[in-house]
Amino acid sequence: MFKKKILKIGGGVLFAFLGGSYLIVHFGGFVLPSSKKTTIIPLHPIKSSSVGVYVINLDASKARWNQIQKHLSRFSFSVHRVSGINGKIYPKLRYDGRIVSLEKYRQYLKGKEPGLGEIGCYLSHRKALIRFLRSKFEFAIIVEDDVSFKPVFSKIIDALVVCKKKWDLCSFELHPLQSGWPISVQSFSFGPHLCVYLKESWRAGAYLINRWAARRLLEKSLPMCLPWDMYYMRFWEFKDPLGKTMKFMGIEPRCVFQTFGDSDIEQAGPRQITHPHKQLNKYRWTGRYFSLCSHLSRFLYGLSTWWKVFWTRNEIKKR
Repeated sequence: MFKKKILKIGGGVLFAFLGGSYLIVHFGGFVLPSSKKTTIIPLHPIKSSSVGVYVINLDASKARWNQIQKHLSRFSFSVHRVSGINGKIYPKLRYDGRIVSLEKYRQYLKGKEPGLGEIGCYLSHRKALIRFLRSKFEFAIIVEDDVSFKPVFSKIIDALVVCKKKWDLCSFELHPLQSGWPISVQSFSFGPHLCVYLKESWRAGAYLINRWAARRLLEKSLPMCLPWDMYYMRFWEFKDPLGKTMKFMGIEPRCVFQTFGDSDIEQAGPRQITHPHKQLNKYRWTGRYFSLCSHLSRFLYGLSTWWKVFWTRNEIKKR
């Protein structure tokens, strides 16, 4: 009798947790704008398994461009410079409702408003993705100009191209103080692991992306309501009309590092708070609710992604 009671209580608690989690994720885990059809036609026929590198670099940051060229010269990738957008030159961008949703940004980031540098960085990543979709490459490595690479980076890219069905976007440079709770879906013979992250870990200094994922990111990108490194990690919100969800992955241990100081684009202007104290309290609560929903959504959808990829791998082995 005692065991039956324990099982009933345990079952009730599990049911309540799953039901509550579903409600939180359903009503609070989806915050991005509605999808807008992206019609970017490639200028050249797509070359299978080809990889291009797109480096985001401000016109004035010539030293950074020279530095990252030296890093990338060790690899055989085709490198293309993307002229970064300096938000400081365009202060009115913050108040253009087509570009930035200030109210949503305040709600999600506890009353803060985006810095001009943050807006410039966000638009620069969009610009890089558009350049990629107009190219002949099947995959793109999007890179900010303040990073360096481990020598094994080239081998990792080759391995990811081979297992391209297991990911849509693979990040290489996440915050060094945030583990992200990675769980491996693929081990490579030379050491690194392809992983799913169950916890948020910011930064978008370097990532590999396919054409499908690039389109999904562009479809919901305007108006901006989050920094790019928070936006692109919300993989569960990026779906195609057939219901396929983005597979966001990363490489562990990390193979790209921020070594050339803070991004020049980001330094163009910090976040700011312009609200009275009473209104700020309201935004703090909306921000906490947003964080709760995001953490829970990432954890549950991350587990789902890991299981789907793991199951697919096992099915292939059985055949």
